[in-house]
Amino acid sequence: MDTLGTLSIFVHAAETRNFTRTAQRLGLSASAIAKSIARLEDRMGIRLFHRSTRNVMLTHEGEMLLESCRRIIEEVEMIEERFTRRGKAPSGRLRVIAQIPSAYIAPLLRKFIVAFPEIELDMEWGTGAAGLIEKRIRCCNLSRPRHRLSTNVEAPWVLQDLHCGCGILF
Repeated sequence: MDTLGTLSIFVHAAETRNFTRTAQRLGLSASAIAKSIARLEDRMGIRLFHRSTRNVMLTHEGEMLLESCRRIIEEVEMIEERFTRRGKAPSGRLRVIAQIPSAYIAPLLRKFIVAFPEIELDMEWGTGAAGLIEKRIRCCNLSRPRHRLSTNVEAPWVLQDLHCGCGILF
């Protein structure tokens, strides 16, 4: 079994103070739990539990290891949550330049922010398409359709009255 899995078994056994209850909680056999703990003790060269026929008690070393294992498992869970969430919802920074009045675009931006809270908007209010590639703008609005910015820009698409284009170089 992997180290993290073994440490997780150790934490459960320390919390329940009973290998049979730990086994039931984890869907394993009691002997698998006992063997996992024994291998961990052998690998570390210390005794983690005082064993009796009815329960197990942590040794001083076991108490110290339990604190460390809880921190490690908590950190791993936070990392998993962060990256699992990242895979599900768009996040990062989006640079946008708009030429239309802010009163017109503000309701759309509010909807966007509610729908994608992990995206940080970097708004720029401009007067034209000059310098969009150099500024690494990913989305632009022009009040009237204008010439293409480059051959790498996809065909403009219309969202209500907004003419936008997103390209490979943005």
